[in-house]
Amino acid sequence: MSTRIYVADVGQDVGLGGHFGGTSDGKSDCIGGEKRQAWRQALRWGGLRLDVDKNGNRSWVFRYTSPTTGKERYAGFGSASEVTLAEARDARDEARKLIRNNIDPIENRISERAKAKAAETGVISFEGCAKQYIAGKEAGWKNEKHRQQWSNSLRDYAYPIIGSIAVPDVDTAAMLLKGGRRPKS
Repeated sequence: MSTRIYVADVGQDVGLGGHFGGTSDGKSDCIGGEKRQAWRQALRWGGLRLDVDKNGNRSWVFRYTSPTTGKERYAGFGSASEVTLAEARDARDEARKLIRNNIDPIENRISERAKAKAAETGVISFEGCAKQYIAGKEAGWKNEKHRQQWSNSLRDYAYPIIGSIAVPDVDTAAMLLKGGRRPKS
């Protein structure tokens, strides 16, 4: 059974091309067949599409290339029954702003959720814990350069990857996955 993808006229007002196989009255149209064909059309509207699975469940999906890894990614914006086309477009536009600033939208969402969870539960993040550790230990360090190296190394290499993760959740697998590498099995 081939996948059928239903696509609404998601890009009409963003200047990225005309209708996606739409009918003359502007309603959505069904396109069956190759996913590649559907994605080519969806790319005309900045990667937003409406996926329909074999059970008829519809969801908004945004396809993009991650600015951090260079790999193709798919961000879900929610069920079409709960998220309107206008809301999906707004979410796509916000994601595109993040991409222009070299921020991966999925990683940003994960980081924001982790920060909110840490704030809610009172659990300290790795970045907060590391800063507290440095503040407590730096008085014993006699070399000013040593103090800078600790702070700069963590700022440049650790915080972007695991800075927002709660301390109990930091382990080797989390660091490898957040860094774009998979642990060896």
